[in-house]
Amino acid sequence: WTMGLNQRTKGVHLNCQLHNLHLLTGKIGKPGCDSMSLTGQPNACGGTREQGGLTHILPCHRAVKNPKHRAEIAKIWGIPVEWMPKKPTGPAMMFSRLSKDGVIKAIWINTTNPGQSLPNLTQETLSKSHEPDAFTVVSDSYPTVTTELASVILPSAMWVEKEG
Repeated sequence: WTMGLNQRTKGVHLNCQLHNLHLLTGKIGKPGCDSMSLTGQPNACGGTREQGGLTHILPCHRAVKNPKHRAEIAKIWGIPVEWMPKKPTGPAMMFSRLSKDGVIKAIWINTTNPGQSLPNLTQETLSKSHEPDAFTVVSDSYPTVTTELASVILPSAMWVEKEG
């Protein structure tokens, strides 16, 4: 299973039930019989986790909270370490709420579709109707629900276009 189950508001409970069902029916540890949830978002592993696209990690799985890790990345990026946050800023759901409430004035969403995939879509998603001075940039290779919410849409190349 993938995002359809994982990103529901009760996704943790549903995953737990599926794992328990596998345990109860003896479908664990046998060939072809394991419960495994797959990451369903495009670019979730390489672009998000490896490159530090989550709020609590830096590239190569370095922790935002770790001063040594911040110093290493600041040196690589050629910026003063003081520019880097000392603690994580929060999960994706918090960003949509902060944008909705006008705390975040600009956001750049790159090759993912949170307008479709975030739980509680109607309650939490970004919208053109929120703060009039808010600015949402979306980069993607094709139209999505999120591009419909964008102030500006920038093109992104798909892997076949990058390879040539």
